Amino acid sequence: MAKQYSQVDILRVELLQNLEDAGETVTSYFSDVARLEVVSRIEEVTKRIVSSLSKEEAPVLVLKSRSRWSNVRFNKSVGLLMTTGGTVSTLRSDCPSTAIKFALILKALSTIYKLVQSDSYVTKRDIYYNDPQLFGSQKTLDAIVDDVSCLLKVPRRSLHVCATTKGLISGDLCYLEEDGTRVDCSSTVSQHHHQALH
Repeated sequence: MAKQYSQVDILRVELLQNLEDAGETVTSYFSDVARLEVVSRIEEVTKRIVSSLSKEEAPVLVLKSRSRWSNVRFNKSVGLLMTTGGTVSTLRSDCPSTAIKFALILKALSTIYKLVQSDSYVTKRDIYYNDPQLFGSQKTLDAIVDDVSCLLKVPRRSLHVCATTKGLISGDLCYLEEDGTRVDCSSTVSQHHHQALH
């Protein structure tokens, strides 16, 4: 078993080196964006919306199209990487076909803003069950969270939203993740407790 883990470590080092060789920043792939930066990016989106409204214009959100192959490139050493530029989707608040998605993204941004400010974490499932009628389905919320991640150009974890695990751990157990995050399993399902150790 130790041999398998040493192979994983070797592959990890190789991947990091390949990212650097490809001219990509390692931190953009493996680390969280600072809380204050996420808050700042949400506030910028909000300011643009308020500015549009003050000019009596319909606010719009511009998202990189995640489903378009033209927005990614393949590097044989690293895998898929997002391209700069590329195809975007525009969500207009005054367009019947995009207004609902626009509103759902604003609701998610509001929730995420509060989470990041309070340094709290929740699962996507927790967000969904706070208002299942609004989101309609878990799949819809999952897509909205991915859209917010693209809109703010941050990994989902920096949004303080975690994926729901397949299993459930509860009890007198704490563990330390590789990135230094301490996970306390004695908390309730809806109150995940993550602390970065220094």
